[in-house]
Amino acid sequence: MPVRGTHLRDIDTLANAARLLASNGSVRFVVVSRPDNQARFAGVRNVELRSRIDDEQLLALYRESDILAFPLLDCTANNSLLEAMACGLPIITTDLQGCGLCKRRMHCPS
Repeated sequence: MPVRGTHLRDIDTLANAARLLASNGSVRFVVVSRPDNQARFAGVRNVELRSRIDDEQLLALYRESDILAFPLLDCTANNSLLEAMACGLPIITTDLQGCGLCKRRMHCPS
């Protein structure tokens, strides 16, 4: 049984995007995922893998990042997208009905 909240993430698309952009020295991915998903990024030199981070570390990543790339297979809503938007982070995600989030400007908690 998949862990709640991870089974609809399109890890393969994210890994393929990272591979395609690996030759561009200015594009770096910080991937936060379960350890069992990390093998999909094997050998991709522009990917830094992390897992089991706490809320403060996640908030710091949102604040330090330029964009959130978050491909999904399906969703009804997603907290990661909302949290990133609340920090003013632009998002790239799959065009799914559940991802049609509010487009108003949000602010990251200080």
